[in-house]
Amino acid sequence: MRILLSSYSMGAGRGSEAGVGWNVASGLARRGHEVAVLTTEEFGESNKQAIREQQLGIELLEWSCGLQNFHLRESYHAWQNLIRPKVRELLARRQFDILHHVTFNQYRGITFAYEAGLPYLIGPIGGAETVPLPLLGELRGKPLLKEIVRYIGADAIPSGWRRYRGQNNGIVLASNEPTARRLRTWGLMPNVEICPTIAIHAHEIVEQPQRLPDIPPYFTFDGGARPEKGACLLFRALSLLWQQGRRIPVRIAGVKEPDKPGLLAAARTAGLPDEAVDLMPFIPRHELLGIMQQSAAFVSAGFRDSGGMAILEAVALGIPVVCYDIPSQQWLPAEFADKIPVRSGHLEQDMAAALLRAADSPARTAEWHKERSAFLRRHMTWDIRLDQIETYYTRILNRTSQP
Repeated sequence: MRILLSSYSMGAGRGSEAGVGWNVASGLARRGHEVAVLTTEEFGESNKQAIREQQLGIELLEWSCGLQNFHLRESYHAWQNLIRPKVRELLARRQFDILHHVTFNQYRGITFAYEAGLPYLIGPIGGAETVPLPLLGELRGKPLLKEIVRYIGADAIPSGWRRYRGQNNGIVLASNEPTARRLRTWGLMPNVEICPTIAIHAHEIVEQPQRLPDIPPYFTFDGGARPEKGACLLFRALSLLWQQGRRIPVRIAGVKEPDKPGLLAAARTAGLPDEAVDLMPFIPRHELLGIMQQSAAFVSAGFRDSGGMAILEAVALGIPVVCYDIPSQQWLPAEFADKIPVRSGHLEQDMAAALLRAADSPARTAEWHKERSAFLRRHMTWDIRLDQIETYYTRILNRTSQP
């Protein structure tokens, strides 16, 4: 099959969206498909090296909009507008069977997929999740106003979804039910289905979790200074444990340098000493997973999350997971994570109780991890996800070929 992928973010050996882009492209190429990828130059050299070393039949079509240092959404929209005429020129001289928009994985992002005249698959995409009402009190000013816009769906209007209503030559995959509902509201009503965005390689699922150091820290990723990331609430919950004599620190990875002062100030305001918080920069994924394995628990403190890739990696490594009981984590069975109920007036106490349960969880034996690893192998590997993607391709092509 001749496949044209749109992957604004694609990086060999990377995590998050860049990892999704790479794993879809490389997986399809290994299955014998002809794969061409529209992407940026951000990870160009590492992608080309991986393609050479792994002898993959992937053609990179790289264009940069020159706005990578701007806000992600604005730079993505600029890139989409830049490559529109280039895609029209490409399709005038080359034939493809299907176009798959892989990343940017947000329903608010525009895409040229509808205009290309090809059968298309979009997603899986997320982005329509909203902060649960009891957590809105954690937001102030601009973040609160932005969340209100999300609640009413007005953030989708600039992306022009409504003009695509009724187009039936493709399928849009939503990563969760809130996004599916929003997409059906703004158009594409008959062709929205739910499929997880994330997956993991089978060899990354451990059989025996590692032994822990004497005082393992909690671990979280991308704390950020934005209120919806939940760092302030996490610090307040952790402070309750320190006041009870449970002096367990938290390690936050993926912190940008400008965010460090704000995070440290928030920790001090919560009553935590500086030694309770370890802020780490972005590091290569394989190093990050090694550090994660030495943690008392992985804590997803964000109030909304489209994918949950870090949670998936933690489950694969045999690490207890603490997260909110929110729609974006619906892929994860409740017995494999401590899902915190979102209740007004109990936020710090419920988070602290979950942290304590994770720290006191049973010994991480192979038997303890057996059901978790079996679930991932049945439902969440890249082989499973690629099987699903190929099935969607076949369905779309069979439908569009009918008179």
